[in-house]
Amino acid sequence: MFIRVSILEVDPARIADVERLWLHESLPHARSQEGNLGAKAFRSVENPGQIILVGEWASVEEADAYLRSPEHDELVVKYGALIRGISQRFVGELIH
Repeated sequence: MFIRVSILEVDPARIADVERLWLHESLPHARSQEGNLGAKAFRSVENPGQIILVGEWASVEEADAYLRSPEHDELVVKYGALIRGISQRFVGELIH
């Protein structure tokens, strides 16, 4: 299992808009993807201008395929109007 973590930099005044987009579009779409084992979003406790996205995937290849999908591209455009950028992105593999 792998996780992909992205930290979105958001104008605190737009947090509610980002949360709605996540809940109503990103989350259902991510869950429908082959190899997706789960997806979560967190409000940063330390920085009110950050949203932390965590996707759980069966393989890096499936996570990468999702990032290359037209549906993901459409979501990137929608987020682009709401976020300042992505400050970090990394992938981790489960230790077993």
